[in-house]
This record gives sequence, C-alpha cells and structure tokens, in this order.
Amino acid sequence: MTGSRAAAFRVQRAITGKTHMQLQYQVLAAYLLGKRWFAAKGRKIAKIEIVARDIWNAAGGSWLLTVLQVHFTATEPQLYFLPLALAREHEVGDERLQALGCWILDKVRQRTHAGILYDAFGDERFCRALVQGIADNLTLPAAHGEIAFRTTHAVKNFTADIAAPVRHPGLEQSNTAVYFGNRLFLKGYRRLQIDRNPEVEVGQFLTEHSSFPNIVPVYGSIEYRGSDGRTMTLALLQAYIDNQGSGWNYVLDCAARFVLEHLADPAAEALPAGGSPHDLFLARMETLGIRTAQLHRVLCSTTGNPAFDPEPFPPEEVMAWLERLRREAAATLEQLALLRETYTGELHGACSRLLKLREELTDRIGHTLPLPLAVMKARYHGDYHLGQVLLVHNDFVITDFEGEPGRPLKERRLKHSPLRDVAGMLRSFSYAAAIAVNRCTMDLCTDRRVLASMAQTWETETGAAFLKGYRSTIAGCPCWPGDAETADRMIDLFLIEKALYELRYEMDNRPDWVAIPLHALLRELGQEFPRTT
Repeated sequence: MTGSRAAAFRVQRAITGKTHMQLQYQVLAAYLLGKRWFAAKGRKIAKIEIVARDIWNAAGGSWLLTVLQVHFTATEPQLYFLPLALAREHEVGDERLQALGCWILDKVRQRTHAGILYDAFGDERFCRALVQGIADNLTLPAAHGEIAFRTTHAVKNFTADIAAPVRHPGLEQSNTAVYFGNRLFLKGYRRLQIDRNPEVEVGQFLTEHSSFPNIVPVYGSIEYRGSDGRTMTLALLQAYIDNQGSGWNYVLDCAARFVLEHLADPAAEALPAGGSPHDLFLARMETLGIRTAQLHRVLCSTTGNPAFDPEPFPPEEVMAWLERLRREAAATLEQLALLRETYTGELHGACSRLLKLREELTDRIGHTLPLPLAVMKARYHGDYHLGQVLLVHNDFVITDFEGEPGRPLKERRLKHSPLRDVAGMLRSFSYAAAIAVNRCTMDLCTDRRVLASMAQTWETETGAAFLKGYRSTIAGCPCWPGDAETADRMIDLFLIEKALYELRYEMDNRPDWVAIPLHALLRELGQEFPRTT
C-alpha cells in the first residue's frame, strides 16, 4: 500500500477507533460548535452520522471526503462537508502545528504513533488539489455517486495560478475561503443542501453568456452527484478581484462624514462643478444603480436556458406572493406585540404606533398593484446589499449570488421580480444611515435627533441617486413596468417585505437594532416618527 493511500486509511481508522459517543460529542460536535459556518449553534445536537466517506489521493496527499448529517432534538437534520486529514505528530514541526491550530479536531494514537486529525481545508496541498481537479475536469468515483470537478466554459487557463501562495482570511465566514495569492479565490461550502447552488449556477451563466464585466468570473465548481440524481455543491472557484473594500464600508464612511460635516456647518452648500465629496459619492451611487440595472438586463435576457429565460408573471402567482406577505406581516406584528413591553421610551411608542396601523399595512399590501402585471419574472441576485458589492477603481463589482442564506436552495432559484434587489439595496442605505448616527454619537455629545435628521437627509439623497441610475438603464427591460407608478408601487411592496424580514431578524437576534426596520415600516405607511435610536 502506498504511503498516501495508507494515510487515508489511517484517517478512517482514527475516526473508527473512537467510541461512538467520543466521536460524536468530543470530536465532531465540539469542532462544529466552534465554527461560524455551523448554522445551528442554538440547537441541541441529538446525534451526528457520517453519511459519506470517500478516499481521495492526489498531489502527494490523501484525504477522507466526509459528509456529516447532524440531527437535532426538535428540527430537521442538516448536512455538512468536513474533509479530514491526518498528520503524524513527529512529522509536524512547531510552526506547522501552530498553523493547524484552528483546524485541529483531535489528537489520536494508533499503536505507537501519535497523530493529529484535522480539517483538510487547513492543508495547503488539499486546497491546491481541489483547484487542480477543477482545471482537469476530474470525475472522482464515490461510494454513492461521483464527485464532479468542472471548469466553466469560456474562461482563461488558470493552472499557472495554482502555485500562488495559499492563505486563509483571519476571520471565519459562513463558508471557508481560500486565496491563491491575488489570482484565485476558492470557496468551500460547509452546510450542504440538495440542489444546485445558485451562486455557482448564476455565476456560470453570467460568465458564459454575457459580456457584463462587473461580476466576479466563475472558473469552476465541485459537485457531489448522487446515484439517486441529487446534487450538492461542495466548492466554487472564482477569479480574485483586487478592490478598495466593500461597498458597505465605503458607504458607511461616507454617511458618517456627511453627518459630521453638516453638523460642523449646517448651512454648507455643495461645491460647484460637483467638487464636494458628497457630490462625488452621489455620482458613485448613481453608477451603482446603473450596474444593478445592467445586471438585471442580462438576467432578463433570453438565451434558450430554461433556468434563466424570463417568464410571464401570472396574476395567480402575484396574488399568492401578496397573500404570503400579508401572513408575514400579521406574524411579525404579533411577535412585536409580545415584545413591546420590553422596549422603553420612544421605541415603545414607535411599536405602539405600528401596531395601531395593522389594518393600514394589510390594506397597503392588498390594494397596491394593478393586475395583471405587465412585467416578466426572472432570476435576480436574491440577497442584494452593500456587503455584496466591491469598490473597484471607483466602480462596483457585484458578488455572491448565493441568495438569502435562510431560504432553501429551491426557493432561491425561483424567478421573481428583480425589483426585490432594488429594495434590498435601499434598505442597506437605511442601515448605513442608522449606524453612522451611532458612530457619530460615540464621538460627539450631540442630540441624536439632530444627527438622525441629517442621516435621514443623506439616506434620501443616496436612494434617489441610486434609483436615478437604475431607472435610466432599466427602461425598456421586460422586468420593468411600463409606467412609473406601478414600478414605484412594486418597489414599495418589496421595501415592506424586506423591512418585515429585518424586523423579525432583529427581534430574534439584535434587539438593539429593532428601531431601524421599525421606523422604515412607519415611513412606508406615511407615519414619520423621530428616529433617535
């Protein structure tokens, strides 16, 4: 038996050598609970099963490609991708041991040898082997199907970039990120779901079928294809994009600067010829609106691919969506009513005001749109906000087409109105305005009402600039209504939908942020309420 293949069998022996309880709770559960990408930290783990374990030998290394099924006491189980590797302790120097620190699951002993069981994504050889497999269009036989490494058509040859230095970001994300110098970006998906991942699907479509340059090219992907026909995406390979930072950081800095500058000189006027920083910022927001519309035009084009070709938006689907939205509104306000007494001061008053407007909110949802809608439904980004765009050479690159993480993949792949993305970005501006107020409040002893008023002005101007760019570019697209009034009504409904989602999320996770979506809903109902929180 070769050394590399023996290494994979040693990994198998390492995990089978543990007792059932040791493996589940002392090794696997302990590791999962410490990872940001584990999506069920608040749930009690009932048991963990290894439902797939396939040996892979490549590039002088050997790994066990494992899929875990995590069962909980009260909710549906979840699948996770956890490739495993084993290093003998005497072969690992202190520097390597330190580098492996956050990837180590357990120390193991086999006969006279001590070893380290670790997450293979921490192994540089494993990461390079994944990318090489994509370049080679490798098909790896598996016990219950195959693992397909596939290159996207019409991309450059990237094999020379595989030798670039491998690094991992300092902070964990909801997936595992691996950079190859400033050339390639590999994303390992940890929580697995049955179906094609929309980030891969949409990214490949945009890479192969459009000349739109403001996206990150997808070079390839890795999928687990079961013998039962089911598919799970394990990894995505993209180009690395040099950038000036996220749109979120840029916009938040601009919002805070606007508030501080106008606080120092409330009567200040814009410099002539668009020379003020705020004028330049608004011009960039108009550009962001243009890029968003260009993306939507590409996604609404007909190419013969049924997964992407636009379709009519039948009245029954519109009515079903509005009915779901009414139910979401009712459930959200019920939850708010239960929590209202835990809030104090102006926030308590804002809660009471919104709860009194139940009927107005229901009527607004039910009597806004003229039917039938003369628009087409299409694929769209699905989780569009400032954190999903990169500032690149004073322009924007749109990233991360994975969709809303809390929704099943099947839902994320459904066609709808791309105006849902527009509402998502407008709500992101609202969050930036509120957080800018918090940032300025920490630095200044100033009435929050004054700061909030300035931030509201900034948000209004920012949203108007974004919409100006969007409207000027989307006109004539099949997904855009023929009349401006219907377009505005659709955007308003999506703003309500998004703010309701945000309110539920903040009530569950960040109660200090409840005021942000709460005031947004009041504004949508024409109830201006002083925002000081």
